[in-house]
Amino acid sequence: WSRLGLVRAVRRAVERLEPPRHLRIIHVVIARPPRASRGRAAVGACSAFGAVRLVERLHGGGEPPFQLLPMAGRPVPVLVAGRHIPTQILDEGGEVLWSHPAPASDATLLPSGNVLMALYPHGDFPGGGVLEVDRAGEVVFSWKATQDEVSTAQLTGDGRILVNESGPNPRLLELNRAGEIELQVPLSCQKSNPHMQTRMVRKLANGNYLAPHLLDFEVLEYDPAGKIVRRIPTDERGRDLRDWPFTAIRLRGGNTLIGCTNGNRVIEVDAAGKIVWQLTNEDLPSPLIDDACGVQRLPNGNTVITSYHAGPGAVHLLEVTRDKRVVWTLAPQFAGIHHLQVLTTPGRPIAGPPRRSTWGRRRGPRGPPRPTRRPAPPRP
Repeated sequence: WSRLGLVRAVRRAVERLEPPRHLRIIHVVIARPPRASRGRAAVGACSAFGAVRLVERLHGGGEPPFQLLPMAGRPVPVLVAGRHIPTQILDEGGEVLWSHPAPASDATLLPSGNVLMALYPHGDFPGGGVLEVDRAGEVVFSWKATQDEVSTAQLTGDGRILVNESGPNPRLLELNRAGEIELQVPLSCQKSNPHMQTRMVRKLANGNYLAPHLLDFEVLEYDPAGKIVRRIPTDERGRDLRDWPFTAIRLRGGNTLIGCTNGNRVIEVDAAGKIVWQLTNEDLPSPLIDDACGVQRLPNGNTVITSYHAGPGAVHLLEVTRDKRVVWTLAPQFAGIHHLQVLTTPGRPIAGPPRRSTWGRRRGPRGPPRPTRRPAPPRP
């Protein structure tokens, strides 16, 4: 961040807070320029003292709603979910910042600060369901499924909630805030094993839906009428390797990032269906991938991957660069992370050469350069 960018970000964040403000945690990353850059860094600098003073001024005293974190090259904090663990937010050391006891396959921190979850079957949700809670754990929205399982909960741009139901009638549903079905899309997948039908469906910007079908070894893109408009197979290495697709994310450039679970592989596929990038344990210094369920592409181009089958104390989350270097791992003292959502990253790459801070300056229309001094009059 530049100083001006940090001030603006903090001000916008404070304006979005609702009382009691101390219950909301906003993470501000403080960066120091590396020596190699000779004081000029791609990420601007702001002293921790200056940031603390800024927070105090904006908050008006009392307990600040901010947690200041040193820039350590790691994505923190992170929301994690799984079938046998609570849904929780972890810090960079794996300590729990927030937790809810519901087991979830999908979970998202919403702009409001609430957490939206796709629940595994349990207790009052025998067929799974959807739950939205605030940070105090109060239920904001609840919906119970009518079939075997739910593995998707996504807030769409029009305020609806996208869910999927697995079972004898696999389908996508868009729910309104009253829990009523506004749209229904049938899914074309095997029906013999509901648990292995579908995971992590996402609605795309074009209105279509991207659905990973595990035992079908393919990611399908559906239009709102249920017509299949694209197929992305994941079994080109042979089905005995069990490259079951769990997560599929459409990237900005049009490529699709896919986590292939038991195959311990992550692939990126272009619009023509060609694999343009992939990561397996053979690319790593040790076999850190153990059931690649959740994946996320960070703004800096790195990829974060979960290892669902890793045991307590083993690596459950790892971040790798485009050239397959491991830059961060997280090894919590529990097992079973299915899904993740990185909430804060140290910064984004800046295109082109590093720019200086524009603190205190206004930018007007670009014109011809002004002369630095008046030209001397011609000599007689």
